[in-house]
Amino acid sequence: MLIQNLISKFSTYIFGYEYIKNPSFFSSLLNGKELVPIFSDKSGSVVCIWEKDNKKNIVWIDSEGTPCNVFGESINDFLEIMPYGPEFIYDYLSAIENHKLSPNLIPHPSQTFTTNYINKTYIKNKADKKIINDYSDWLKKNNLNLKENPTLGIERLVDTSNFSSWFNS
Repeated sequence: MLIQNLISKFSTYIFGYEYIKNPSFFSSLLNGKELVPIFSDKSGSVVCIWEKDNKKNIVWIDSEGTPCNVFGESINDFLEIMPYGPEFIYDYLSAIENHKLSPNLIPHPSQTFTTNYINKTYIKNKADKKIINDYSDWLKKNNLNLKENPTLGIERLVDTSNFSSWFNS
């Protein structure tokens, strides 16, 4: 219901995400897994709901295969970081995966993804303060807030979810 409210208030295309009206279109990308695609980006990557242990986790499935992981424990987590755009989710999940593969060569994502760096690099529609303000107001009306630091909690979810191995099995 919250997603429908978002779409009716703003648009089917917001902050670089497009609402998926026809989820079956993405069935080949989803490896036959029971996932509910809700948004896609211009590259064909998708944001899906993954139900596990009575939770509706939010996952990123890249059109090129990686990164592919959990980045939110609920739709609210996604809505609170949505204005940072799909590039943020892709870049941050990639940084986590790359660091885990080569921790001695690739710095921990926290060294790069500072709040200042994130706000300068990713926040969408910087020039259009009105849409950010309208979106922030919409979040507040729904008892949510734009996250100051969108990285918080994502690495823990990647470490504990086992989504990537489940999805690729």
